[in-house]
Amino acid sequence: ARKEVIISAGACNSPQILMLSGVGPQQHLHDLGIKPIHDLPVGQTLYDHIVYIGTAMTINTTTSFNIQAALQSTKDLAKDLPRIPLVEAYAYIATNESENKNYPDIEIHLVSLNPLLKHVLKPREDVYQAMLSQIEKGNPIGLVPKLLHPKSVGYLRLKSSNPYDHPLFYPNYFSDPDDVDKRTLIAGMRFVHRLSKTDAFKKIDLQWHDRGALGCEEFEDDSDEYWSCALGLLSTSGLHQTSTC
Repeated sequence: ARKEVIISAGACNSPQILMLSGVGPQQHLHDLGIKPIHDLPVGQTLYDHIVYIGTAMTINTTTSFNIQAALQSTKDLAKDLPRIPLVEAYAYIATNESENKNYPDIEIHLVSLNPLLKHVLKPREDVYQAMLSQIEKGNPIGLVPKLLHPKSVGYLRLKSSNPYDHPLFYPNYFSDPDDVDKRTLIAGMRFVHRLSKTDAFKKIDLQWHDRGALGCEEFEDDSDEYWSCALGLLSTSGLHQTSTC
């Protein structure tokens, strides 16, 4: 290219392409045997939305079942699968940690859950059995809080000079020195817990299944220490990585 090249391969592969091409942190490229062309902080300032996946619940009210309607729904589902949303509803709240009450710092997803949760999110087996396996016994839903404005900063590095090797991610979740990320997400989790106790959810006999987190039993229920411990077990990427180039 004589003038410019625009790389649009996402927050993961764009920095990978640049570094493999010699554009990136000089020492890192040297270590992998890549000739540096420009010494630039490519792969730095990795931000991501953190989500807490422990808010699994089941609806215990019974519903009528009609086999013909079920078969028709299956046909419609197969036909319209690309248009079916993963998230069925959103809510936005500004917690007490928000710097500006006019702007939300937590997004809440209402999602339908199923046993595939285990295979998609891959929690530790003992954690899954202790906290989330109950969702297989009812009609499961999740009210999933997501941190909208993370302060923690991670980075991305090449695994090797082989373009077919996936890059290495170091997200550094909850590493901000003032613990704003952790406090904000805990506030979001408490809001979800209060929401689940409202009359609207009581009408469908909503049951909460993330209490008594494995390994967190020593902490008082609903204390900051308990939620901080639970975050370490059941928080994960919101798959919204950004700012690496």
